[in-house]
Amino acid sequence: MTLQRNVYPAGKLVYAERDPADRIFMVLAGIVKLIRNSCDRERRILMSVRGPAEIFGEVEVYERCARETAAVAHNQLTVLSMDERAFRRWIRRYRAVEDSLLRDMARQLRRANRQLTHLRCIDVGSQLAHVIVEACSKFGTIAHHLWSVDLGLALLECNQQIGASKETVNKVLADFVDRGWLRIEGQTLFVVAPEQLTRRTEDS
Repeated sequence: MTLQRNVYPAGKLVYAERDPADRIFMVLAGIVKLIRNSCDRERRILMSVRGPAEIFGEVEVYERCARETAAVAHNQLTVLSMDERAFRRWIRRYRAVEDSLLRDMARQLRRANRQLTHLRCIDVGSQLAHVIVEACSKFGTIAHHLWSVDLGLALLECNQQIGASKETVNKVLADFVDRGWLRIEGQTLFVVAPEQLTRRTEDS
């Protein structure tokens, strides 16, 4: 099995929407954004964010269809990739690998469904709390009993996933800081009161 290692600087395109789906990728380091154009092609919509040890580009390879999203490096991104033929030989030889990939795709689908239901039924404050908790659990770290996550990454997910203006999101974020639930230091967001923030995700 031949693996190809590539490094992409922040903002670099890994593949474009509608490109042929001829490779599957695994993130070694960094963050990749999966983006697609809106139906009017006037906006770019963030569909998903993948981090270390996560795979992307697999769905279109399974379906043998063109890329439905573009993949763009959020920060310096290091990936391993293999071509479609090698990928299919790999999963035929190791059925456990295919089972693991299918479980991962099922988890991604369940997560997307939960987010869609959750974000349509609650107010902006609960939406924001939900996205911050998700960002911390996926990309954050815990030190001295505090969650922390890159502020730019958290805001990226907030502004794309919440159906409100950037000004509204920033106002609610400032309210969480005033309440003592969050603290912002430079480019790091700290969750000071995770219990209160988690409870806020359940409010309507």
